[in-house]
Amino acid sequence: MKHVTSFAAIAAAALALAGCSSDSAEEPDAASTRSAAEAATETAETAEAATEATPSETAEEAVETIVDRIAAEYPTEDWDIADSPALALTAEERSEYLGLALDGEDYEEALSDDSNPDGLSEAQFYALAGMSDELDRAGREILLASMIEQDGSTGMAAGPALSAADMVCSAVEDGASYGEAFGDVFAKALIGGAFESALTDDEAAAEEAVDASASAVSGALFAHLLCPEYTDDAVAVFEQMGEEG
Repeated sequence: MKHVTSFAAIAAAALALAGCSSDSAEEPDAASTRSAAEAATETAETAEAATEATPSETAEEAVETIVDRIAAEYPTEDWDIADSPALALTAEERSEYLGLALDGEDYEEALSDDSNPDGLSEAQFYALAGMSDELDRAGREILLASMIEQDGSTGMAAGPALSAADMVCSAVEDGASYGEAFGDVFAKALIGGAFESALTDDEAAAEEAVDASASAVSGALFAHLLCPEYTDDAVAVFEQMGEEG
């Protein structure tokens, strides 16, 4: 605002000087003096308005969150499951994403129920499904990947889990019952890992095959996170498995 005031003062002084005559000039009349003053005022007001309309250079820009970044990088939801944005993030980034996408809800807290030591309880399945229902496709896949690699201490990668879960959901959407789709993917994951492990003498390769198999099995178990509308069907299948076991 200081430079506006200075501009007004200079303008007023210039107009005043222009109105002054030399020793041989005539004195200005009252009307011309008022006109000069009004012009100076208008000039100052115009300069001040222009200054106020200019955005401040110190204004903070909106901070882009990881949720915004993923939305911008994946504007559509038609990617192949192998190209899921969940696989492009670290465990820390997935945790940050879920914290923001779920409005700060601690999804790990929903898994603190240990009433079923052999796996997730029914309440946990529904809690996870409720979270998944609030997310878009990217968020759901990030949630599933987070469940597979919760603390980074296991050797399981999220890729096989996402693929298995996607196969279950796709089969159900194509008309198969949830039990049939789950059973098929679950069995193939178990048998495939054992088969591949038995075919190699490379210890590292055999361990990788076992880890991939375990990841795919977990993906089948968590498939309802990608298609939470089938959570009731998933719980029914697991209850039946428990009775048969």
